[in-house]
Amino acid sequence: MKKIELPAELKIHNIQEVLEDITKKIGDGVVKYNVSASKLTQIDASGLQLMLVLKHELKKQNEKFQFEKISESMSTLLESYGIEINSKK
Repeated sequence: MKKIELPAELKIHNIQEVLEDITKKIGDGVVKYNVSASKLTQIDASGLQLMLVLKHELKKQNEKFQFEKISESMSTLLESYGIEINSKK
């Protein structure tokens, strides 16, 4: 299991950097990822897109991720876009 730590913001100004960081961590044979969202407080459309792409890419590779330490409001938002939250609080 590998950990992916999300920053406080997933917005257009930092999305490329976050994407590059996540890309380095996935696809190396690990089948499960813990996504720590404890710092995540703000997300825009580009951040939602990143989460959808992450879900799609991991599913395509038979890999999975679950959130840990995600706020209830962020969990509700992501679930409304079809991103399952199997979180560990």
